[in-house]
Amino acid sequence: MAKNWAIAISINQYDYLQPLNYAKRDAQLMQEFLRNEAGFERIYFFSDDSPDVGGKSTRPNRTNLLRILRQLFEIYFMGAGDNFWFFQWSWDTA
Repeated sequence: MAKNWAIAISINQYDYLQPLNYAKRDAQLMQEFLRNEAGFERIYFFSDDSPDVGGKSTRPNRTNLLRILRQLFEIYFMGAGDNFWFFQWSWDTA
């Protein structure tokens, strides 16, 4: 049976843009849906205030995301028919 993995990224507090209000909330709701309703095996979640992993920041910026993705895909963990979903929120929905 195919495995489904996902990464959900949300940013409410941009360095040089107006802050958003709901991007993090929407990404958290998607993470909960994927885990509880869709049965995803693993969902990686990154936001402005997501906890460090292994002493390293998970704040979703270019440097951190590249490091995390390289580490994640360094070891073979997917097989034929498996899926890796990528969700990114950078807008507000009411």
